[in-house]
Amino acid sequence: MGDTVIPPDKAEPITCTFSETLFGARSTDIAALKQDLTKVIKGLTKDINEPGDRVDTLVRTSETQGEELDSKLM
Repeated sequence: MGDTVIPPDKAEPITCTFSETLFGARSTDIAALKQDLTKVIKGLTKDINEPGDRVDTLVRTSETQGEELDSKLM
């Protein structure tokens, strides 16, 4: 069975009211959803930043050890 294709001139527009989204959430749910998404984004940002922080720490540690080695050699 194939998919039914609706010609553009016969398609109905997708509409939603002010208090409703395409997902059917009400305005009170939207506030909770926004809060949840904010937490997720902050969590992802933290996860993304952590590896960089570790790399920076490793670079700083390597530089410090390199300076210590240089001072011992001189």
